[in-house]
Amino acid sequence: MRLGTRWPAGTTAPAAVPEPVRAAIADAESRAAALEGQYWTLTWLEGLAIATLDDGTRVRQRPGALAPVVEPAEPEDDADDDW
Repeated sequence: MRLGTRWPAGTTAPAAVPEPVRAAIADAESRAAALEGQYWTLTWLEGLAIATLDDGTRVRQRPGALAPVVEPAEPEDDADDDW
């Protein structure tokens, strides 16, 4: 079992974050609109790292892939909230 961690966006990722994921996080942060007050959360699924930013942006390792995948945050859909 591997434990996850949290750290503020825009700061150096902890040593527990694999290097390819660190590079993808740095790239995602360089394209982010705002990082203030947001945190990354590192979790593990079947031995693969998943880093999730509070806004929903996800950086995840895939089985057999050399580079992690960056999944942008989904825009909020408030259309069904007006019932």
